[in-house]
Amino acid sequence: MKPITAIIFDMDGVLIHSSPAHEKAFRRVLEGYGVSELNYPEIAGMRTPEAFRLLLERRGLSLSPTELASATERKRTLAHEEIGRTRPIVADCRKILGKLRERCRLGLASSSSSRQMSQFLALSETAECFDATVHGEEVAWAKPAPDIFRLCAERMKKKESECLVIEDSRAGVGAALAGDFRVLVVGNLDTRELSSPLLVGKISRLEEIEDYL
Repeated sequence: MKPITAIIFDMDGVLIHSSPAHEKAFRRVLEGYGVSELNYPEIAGMRTPEAFRLLLERRGLSLSPTELASATERKRTLAHEEIGRTRPIVADCRKILGKLRERCRLGLASSSSSRQMSQFLALSETAECFDATVHGEEVAWAKPAPDIFRLCAERMKKKESECLVIEDSRAGVGAALAGDFRVLVVGNLDTRELSSPLLVGKISRLEEIEDYL
């Protein structure tokens, strides 16, 4: 395999501990539709409209485009407010990215909205660390499709074989593998069903990325 010369980071769950805020926001909105059960890991990494469509259609509920847009905006606003209040940036995020930036180009590819990505970059003060960023509104097909990672690699002028994707969700890992990217998993995701030579390992802390370069 070619040496790794670029790292593409997912955002939520990797650089910011935002899952509790997003899950809380989803639950608040879903309660209005009489939905009380939510397996959040199932939708982690998906764009908000697609997650709502999946969860509600499964229960025989169908939203009009206007209703879906309203539910999406309310969820995003609730999550934005919670993240702004709790500021759950991964410890030493800026320091770690700065160190990796000395060795590789860095990209940020998230299914989140432009607003959520801008909030993260402001709270973490890491905008200057990234050579390219891609948010979920910039691609036609979201994770588990590989489009978002391919666009990020293209913006960094890198081939898939030169990149290492850092992910924490099933949808994200699936997207990276579908795009022929090497993947390093952060956290406790069960990857046994995702067996692939491109799945290079699992880590618990961002500092461990250097061991795979």
